[in-house]
Amino acid sequence: MWLFEPKKRPKGSVVKEVPLDADVGLYSAGYGDVSEALYNTSVEIDNRIGESKSDYESG
Repeated sequence: MWLFEPKKRPKGSVVKEVPLDADVGLYSAGYGDVSEALYNTSVEIDNRIGESKSDYESG
C-alpha cells in the first residue's frame, strides 16, 4: 500500500510505502477504517445505480 501526502512547495506529492505488520498481516491502525468507509460508499453507489435501473426499466 502506498500513501500519497500532498506537498505545498514545490507542489506535488510525497509517496511513501506503508509497511505491512507481519505479525498480524494488516496495515497500520486507521487504514482499516478508511477501507471500510470506501467499501460502504461503493456499496451505497451500487445500490443507487441498481435502484435507478429498476425505476427506468419499470417506467
